[in-house]
Amino acid sequence: MVAPPCPLCHGTTRFAGNKPYCPSCGWNRQAALADVRGTLFFLPLGIFLMGGFVFFLVRFWHFRNPYQIAIFTVFPAVGILINYFVSRRSLARLQALPASAMRAHPVPNNSFASSAARAANSSAVIEPSAQQQALLRTSPPREIRMSLRGRISLSVAFLAVLGFAAIFGLHLYTVWARKLSFAVFTPGDWLIAAIVALLLFLPYTMWRSQVRECDLLEHGEVALATVVGQWQGDKGSSSIQYEFKDFQGETRKGSGFDYTEKLFEGMPVAVFYDRDNPQRQIPACATYHEVVT
Repeated sequence: MVAPPCPLCHGTTRFAGNKPYCPSCGWNRQAALADVRGTLFFLPLGIFLMGGFVFFLVRFWHFRNPYQIAIFTVFPAVGILINYFVSRRSLARLQALPASAMRAHPVPNNSFASSAARAANSSAVIEPSAQQQALLRTSPPREIRMSLRGRISLSVAFLAVLGFAAIFGLHLYTVWARKLSFAVFTPGDWLIAAIVALLLFLPYTMWRSQVRECDLLEHGEVALATVVGQWQGDKGSSSIQYEFKDFQGETRKGSGFDYTEKLFEGMPVAVFYDRDNPQRQIPACATYHEVVT
């Protein structure tokens, strides 16, 4: 992932572990420190698991070939060693930041500053972008349109689902056409039929999710939330946790995907929610549609 520019001073950021931080103003330093320390904390566990795996290979799988043992030992050991030195270097770099880069920033009492940041009083509130401010000024019903990301993602998903369903369906038709009867179906064929039925049901679930998304964007309330957590998925996808205050001043929390991959702790994000049921909500970064502003 490319390190994003600092949202406070717009300087160049660096990565420590999976977290970016700014060496100039100290933005996101605490999150980067926590990530690096967590990596160092779990390294002994990784060594223990690797040792247990090698013991399992030798004791139960009876590996005796030194080359086989080396393949399953040396490469993970080198990876753990490199990870250790990289993490130690990142930790030293973070701890050596000058005091000017770690100065405390006042956190004003506003609707998008998280309670955690307000309590710590050590994280700067990042001002919302012009687009986010424009969203706050909109009122329902809003004009929306499908974004380019949505058109591409939904088209690829829809074609993939129909493609797999067509391949499996053709196989089932070939089996059925032998005697024009379902009696020739094996348990495996019935399993494939169930998979085809599931695949054909997926477009309906995709359509229903987009209907709910459009309803929130068109008729829901909009609030500015603060990202209080960010993590990477197994396939590199980014997810966030956020909190905001609804129209009654009550703090609400939620989570969702970050398709933009540009949000980190402390950043603002627009959230659309149902006024009558605030639990129905979706962050703007997790939508396939966009509001025309």
